[in-house]
Amino acid sequence: MLFFTGQICPTCGSTRAILSLLRGNFKMYVSYQPMAIPLVIAVVLCIHLQFIKKPLKEISAAIVGATLFLNTVFYILRL
Repeated sequence: MLFFTGQICPTCGSTRAILSLLRGNFKMYVSYQPMAIPLVIAVVLCIHLQFIKKPLKEISAAIVGATLFLNTVFYILRL
């Protein structure tokens, strides 16, 4: 998105952040995209939400919603 519009996307830096975390560089993870791991968890929960049993389904949906909300707040602050 940066190439076409000149604006960063809400998940810009997620791949670099996860790779930095896998290399053990937490400082670079935070500088690239501190919401990368919660976003990955939210995506996995969304994909598997239909297979999650009833009591945990609401909790999973709340986690996904909170993660997306926090990522949106972080994106706005990052602009």
